[in-house]
Amino acid sequence: MRILRLRAVNFRRFDDIDLSFSEGLNLVRGPNESGKSTMVMAVMAGLFARPQTNTALGRSYLRWGTDEAPLIELDFIHGGVRYRMVKDFAEHSVSLEEEGGAPLRSLKAVDAKVFELIGFGDPAKYLRTACVTHDQMVSLAEDSTGARKLANMLREVVVGGRESSMMESAAKKLTSEADDLKRGLERPTGNPGIIKRLVDEREALINRQKELTKGLSDLEVQRERLKEVERLLEKQEPRLDELDDFLARNRRVDEFQRRASQARDRFVIADRVIDARRELQRTDNKIRKGFSEFDDLEPGADSELRKAIEMRRSLVEMREGLSRAPSAAEAGGKGSAARPAARPPAWWVAMSAGALVVLAGIILGLVQPALFSVIAVGLAIIIAAASSLGRPAAPAPQEVPKMLDEQVRRADGEIARLEALERELLRSAGCDDAEEFFAAHHTYLELLSDRDRDAAGLSALLGGRSFELVEEDRRQASLDAAACEEILLELKPFRVEPERLGVLARERDGMAEAVAGLKKERDGLTFHLMRSPADPEEAARIEEEVSWLWEAEQAARRRLRIYTRARDAMKETATSMLSSAVPVLSESVGRTLSSLTGGRYDRVEVRESDLAISVYSAEKGGFLPPDELMGSLSKGATSQLYLAARLELVELLSGGRKPPLIFDDSFSYFDESRLEFLWDILLDVARGQQVIVLTCTDRYDRLASSGVNILDLDQQ
Repeated sequence: MRILRLRAVNFRRFDDIDLSFSEGLNLVRGPNESGKSTMVMAVMAGLFARPQTNTALGRSYLRWGTDEAPLIELDFIHGGVRYRMVKDFAEHSVSLEEEGGAPLRSLKAVDAKVFELIGFGDPAKYLRTACVTHDQMVSLAEDSTGARKLANMLREVVVGGRESSMMESAAKKLTSEADDLKRGLERPTGNPGIIKRLVDEREALINRQKELTKGLSDLEVQRERLKEVERLLEKQEPRLDELDDFLARNRRVDEFQRRASQARDRFVIADRVIDARRELQRTDNKIRKGFSEFDDLEPGADSELRKAIEMRRSLVEMREGLSRAPSAAEAGGKGSAARPAARPPAWWVAMSAGALVVLAGIILGLVQPALFSVIAVGLAIIIAAASSLGRPAAPAPQEVPKMLDEQVRRADGEIARLEALERELLRSAGCDDAEEFFAAHHTYLELLSDRDRDAAGLSALLGGRSFELVEEDRRQASLDAAACEEILLELKPFRVEPERLGVLARERDGMAEAVAGLKKERDGLTFHLMRSPADPEEAARIEEEVSWLWEAEQAARRRLRIYTRARDAMKETATSMLSSAVPVLSESVGRTLSSLTGGRYDRVEVRESDLAISVYSAEKGGFLPPDELMGSLSKGATSQLYLAARLELVELLSGGRKPPLIFDDSFSYFDESRLEFLWDILLDVARGQQVIVLTCTDRYDRLASSGVNILDLDQQ
């Protein structure tokens, strides 16, 4: 964003001023009280202020000596597009018009657009970074806390203003609480803290006990031993707490590894159940889609069909055999007097027919037991034929051919019945012939066998549970495994090798045993000392007070440990957030500082803990620490460092949007050499970003070239 024009009407010292700026470097000259700071304030008001005069800030914009409300017009360009901002404080209106577009008249929309263009929505943050004033430079150079202020600004960029402030406030509060607790413990002080007061009170009572226990030669030794025990406890208990916490975390790691493994096993088992169910469903689908007709068949239908086919074939063969035997008409011949020599004897025909009937009965009986009755007919024929053996040849009886004809008719009927039964069975199975039926039925039986195997496997995997319960267990196992993995990831930094863990465990056990022994000894010594006063009532009172003071002291020490750990944790968190920004800041600030100082100071280090800056000094052969930086550098060098950091802060805070840079008499500490370096940098920056330099001197006249836009406020 580059400002092209500023018009301010009835604004502080300005009646009606209209200033034009170039897109590059602008030099605004004017003596003190000529309105340079007012011009900067008008720019800020045009960009950020609400157009109203009913607030303290709005009233400060009023022209001196009048109540007429101000009017500010601001023309600027961004990305090749021209904009005009108009804020009328009399009408309480705002308008931001984009070239070729509809104007924005909502203050919220205008503020959002300004933030989009320059990367700043807060005028205070803009003034702290993109606007460098003379007062800021003087304050930094003359203030011993200038390095701390600079570090605070850098932290605000990396961590965030509100977050940094909250974290710093919380850390300060915890530090204050901890200091109040431990004040006087490490060195004497006139205002001891809580723990020290408790210790002093307890020691005073113990001293009183000493007076009460005069005459007992071993009391002094015991009191000294008690102090030694307490000193040892004070030294060892924090380490024991640390070991307990560390070992507890490792036990949690083992526990959650076990839980994660169990959850994964449950998940795998559930997956097997789901796969088994899918396989069973696929088999059911094959049976349902390809063999639905077989579901209605009776068990053993294939065997029945085979028996029927065999029976039909046997009956056909029997019928053919009976058909070859002489019929009744042929047996009688054309006359009963026909000679026997002209045809086979009647007994031979009867014997053959009887044998065929018996054979057919045996075959049919194997298929259908009821047909074993046919054997009786065959036997009757054979007996009749045998009874005629030995008698003179005579014409064959008429009954035998009739019986044969009757058996042929029965065989034909049974064959027709079996054929109809076969056709019906094939039709119900959807098959064209028996061969197709037996092949399909074989496949059907194999699928049924597969289904029974799949169902048995699924049942074994389910183990009596419902499938819904298995699915729920699978989902829960997935959640449990994920939760365990997340916790294990958090605990990973605390995990150590088993050998090291064993060493720590043994150290903890030994220390716990030692602490327990010291506590027991301390309690015994305290009890003995408290029970030994000459005055029993006073001794009892002192005993109660010492006990109470001891408990209060331990509670205070626990609070101290908690506050210290919380503060350290916050510092570690802040350090981890700041460490990522250290390389970028070191490189960028060092590069800019090197350009400003002509390479004299070209190396910068940024401390991870608080982003405090150290500068390498070749003259001193090392880095100047942050606490000594302001005292070691000249005011000019300090100003150069501050300016380098500010330029990088603008780049970081604006997100690379390059808002106008304003320098209000900022370089009073720069000598002519430093000013030349600075001017070269400003010219270079002005190629891609607007720069406005305000001055009350003529120091820049010799540096200003034809490409610099010069404005004289005293001529406006």
